[in-house]
Amino acid sequence: MKHAGRLVGASLCALTAVACPFGVDDDYALSGSATPTSTSSNTSGGGSGGSGSGSGGSGASTTTTTSPSTNTGGQGSGGAGGASTTANSSSTTSPSSGGGDSGSGGEGGNGPPPGPACDDDTLNGTETDVDCGGQACLSCEPGKDCRFGADCDSRVCNNQGVCELPTCADGVRNGDESDVDCAGDCALCLTGQDCTLPGDCETGVCQSGLCRVASCTNNNRNGNESDVDCGGNACGRCAALARCNSKNDCSSSVCTAGICAAATCSDASKNARETGVDCGGDCEPCSDGDPCTYGGDCVSGHCDGGVCREPGCDDGIQNGAETGVDCGGDCGGCDNGFSCTVSGDCLSEVCAEDLCTVTSCANDDLDDGETDVDCGGVCPACDDDLNCELDADCQSGHCAAGLCAPPNCEDYRKNGDESDVDCGGSCPRCPTAVACTTHADCASSVCGGPAPLPNACLAPTCRDRVVNGDETDVDCGGSECGPCGLWQTCRDASDCQGSICAGSRCDAP
Repeated sequence: MKHAGRLVGASLCALTAVACPFGVDDDYALSGSATPTSTSSNTSGGGSGGSGSGSGGSGASTTTTTSPSTNTGGQGSGGAGGASTTANSSSTTSPSSGGGDSGSGGEGGNGPPPGPACDDDTLNGTETDVDCGGQACLSCEPGKDCRFGADCDSRVCNNQGVCELPTCADGVRNGDESDVDCAGDCALCLTGQDCTLPGDCETGVCQSGLCRVASCTNNNRNGNESDVDCGGNACGRCAALARCNSKNDCSSSVCTAGICAAATCSDASKNARETGVDCGGDCEPCSDGDPCTYGGDCVSGHCDGGVCREPGCDDGIQNGAETGVDCGGDCGGCDNGFSCTVSGDCLSEVCAEDLCTVTSCANDDLDDGETDVDCGGVCPACDDDLNCELDADCQSGHCAAGLCAPPNCEDYRKNGDESDVDCGGSCPRCPTAVACTTHADCASSVCGGPAPLPNACLAPTCRDRVVNGDETDVDCGGSECGPCGLWQTCRDASDCQGSICAGSRCDAP
């Protein structure tokens, strides 16, 4: 009945030119069909059509619009027409079976208003407050109305339906947090939580977006390290020029203005290879009672049980006031050939040219048993270039072609200032396991060690507190030791913890 009523009504409208309350987009079109080609079209009832001349049947109308976006009203029905005519440029009528012209269509009506928007200053659509919240708009600021946490910038919608300010105890990641209630203005994040910067993490290590466990080999300053992978209570001490919080962060035990200083023999600290404070090792020998590793660390030359001992007349060392080993001075007289300063230093009671001798060896004559005047044979050994028969006749221990030869580093003898045969002193440094008197005598720069070699050159190690072997800095770098820390010396990137060697110094990554 609904549709029949509309058909009857339409016929009356066409005959009487009365405006009709429905258009061609109703359930059924009165005459013909409309096919809009615009990208957006809203239709409503059209105006009334004009009356046609003649008694023909109702004409059909077709409307085509080419505008990009139009609200188009439905056309009014044409009057009874005869032969068809063209009403206007946008409406064409099909031929009718009657005589008169069809009437022109009515003007289109206005479409409905536009839908809700997020910038129309109106609470509409699914918004929870003006232009925010809901499914289409941005989330709302604190204090605005909400239904769910997703409606709020803070992701927190309280029981009163109002967006809350972010807090560090709301159980939601918001504000400048990198994970739920941590980082930013909140407490640091724990291991395994999300992070964007090392400073977001309790450990100070942010890798691949997650807080990681701190370590001393990750090329990051983390935990309580004072500099990259050094300092603090977990890592090793830092080299010179690294940052420090206290002297305990530095290998030199000297932290000045937040920077580790290089060790010296006057910094009032026990550092580098010192065995006592500013003594032993590469510094001056230590006094009695100070720590030591070998005799060279002690003024007395006697290191026993790791402590410098007072000189004794039975310690096998020339020390104290002795002129020879355990003789002269406060000890008994020395045999001929030993050094002396006064006649009382000698068993013979004769000290000639600072050597203990017999009377005949100090008379400026070539006596029997001597190889040269007052030397050789039964007398003290002769100086260089004097006559000799045996090596023992010469102070150099080298008799060549009847003359005492000067010491040299290729004579296969321990002479001159050498610590062992042809090495030490002014000769090349000695290899491992041969005799030494100072660290400088050794290729490893380490003289000492436990019995039975208390004064022997030791092999290089990665913990002897000196640069030796192929190390690039103290106990680091090279092929045997671990990589060096920040600012330590390097040859290439493999020598550095951060894999960056710039200007022969390990740099930060």
